[in-house]
Amino acid sequence: MTSIIGIFASLSTGPLVEWLGPRRVMSIAMGLSIVMWLGLAFPPNKMVLYASRAGLSICVYIIVTILNPLVAELSPHKFRGLAGSFPEISGALGALIGYLLAFLAPWEVATALCTLTAAVLFVPLLFVTEVRRRTTF
Repeated sequence: MTSIIGIFASLSTGPLVEWLGPRRVMSIAMGLSIVMWLGLAFPPNKMVLYASRAGLSICVYIIVTILNPLVAELSPHKFRGLAGSFPEISGALGALIGYLLAFLAPWEVATALCTLTAAVLFVPLLFVTEVRRRTTF
């Protein structure tokens, strides 16, 4: 389910970025991902659980689609290769930590801690500068 939703989310990311700008789209997606993580951590019924899972996959695919080009544009030329590999490395470490949390703690606690991680990552995102868009006539 998440991969099929991700295809459509990735395809819709380009027009959203052109319309709102990459920082705004990432801020909205990151804020919504915090809400979706809370929906996964404390679902009152299965429908909320499935809707939160689908919404979280949309947010994650939007963020991943924007992140690498944004990092390449904002990083200095000398550090562009290292900065370009940082999202993949941090994503792999985050997945490892998530699996360890799921192994060591109940899934409600592990998911609530993932909410905390998303909230901590949301704060520095507010200080990212907006990339200037080139307008062509």
